[in-house]
Amino acid sequence: MKQVGFNKDMLEILSSMKGKVFKSILYEDDDFTSFGNVAIKVDDKVLEITNREDMDGFDEDYESSHFSCKYVDEFISVVNKAVIKEKEVNEVIEAINIVTDKINIDEEDYHIEYDMAVEIITQNHKYTIARNYFYSEVITLHIDEDMDEIYSIEKVKRDWQNEEETLHIEIERNVKNI
Repeated sequence: MKQVGFNKDMLEILSSMKGKVFKSILYEDDDFTSFGNVAIKVDDKVLEITNREDMDGFDEDYESSHFSCKYVDEFISVVNKAVIKEKEVNEVIEAINIVTDKINIDEEDYHIEYDMAVEIITQNHKYTIARNYFYSEVITLHIDEDMDEIYSIEKVKRDWQNEEETLHIEIERNVKNI
């Protein structure tokens, strides 16, 4: 089983945000999307969350991206000259969830787990930072939306299906509080 997404250290960084003030989120476009990265301001730190195609050792037949995160001194958009937007939040983080899709393609004996979203739960809202397509570096931001509305299991199956639609694909979605 290949696991793609946040590693142990990154999960610890995300988990450490609980109880802190989620001040704002930085992104590129008016429609709450960014190419490659976003940043969240938590207390006095800036956490960059990326969704990039840099998967060493991944299957060469598939181009894909994955989540990672790290603290940065300042947010610099992956897209040069992008105008950065900032959505003020100013709410205390109560919980952090990771949404993971487990994909099994039996005919190809292909099994992979993908981290698809980070849910930041505050007293008033759920802020979701999501990938909504496996082969894209675009990140979408959502407020009070369920992951099944953002990227349904049926859409995940369609995205993994071959042109002949002959693959048997099973998807299991898990939400884990960290």
